[in-house]
Amino acid sequence: MTQDQEIHLARIKNIFRDLADTKYRVGQAEHGGNLFDMASQDLLDNAINEAIDQVVYLLTLKDKQSETLQNQAESMFKVDDATRNCCVYCFKPLNDSWVQATRGAYHMDCYDKYLKSHEA
Repeated sequence: MTQDQEIHLARIKNIFRDLADTKYRVGQAEHGGNLFDMASQDLLDNAINEAIDQVVYLLTLKDKQSETLQNQAESMFKVDDATRNCCVYCFKPLNDSWVQATRGAYHMDCYDKYLKSHEA
C-alpha cells in the first residue's frame, strides 16, 4: 500500500477505536449486564434492528444530499435581473418567439437545439 493509503487506514482505525469505545461504554451504562452473556437470538434481533436503523439513516442522508444537489442545480439556473430576458442556451435577448422550460427561457430554435443535444 502507498503511504497515503497507510495514513488513511490508520486514521480510520483510530476513529473507529474511539467511536467503538464510546458506544460500548454508553450502551453498558444504558443497558447493564454483559453483552457477551446475551442469548444468540437476542444478539441477532438487536443486530437486525441496528441494521434497519442504519439503512433508515443512510436513505435519509441520501435524500438530504439529493435535495441539496437539486437546490444547488436550481440555484445555478436562477435568473437575475441582468439575464432575465436572455435565452439560457445562447445568452442573447429573447425575441417574440421563445419558450419557458423547466430550466429557463429559450429561443424556440435554441430549445430545439438543446433538446436534440440531450436526446438519448
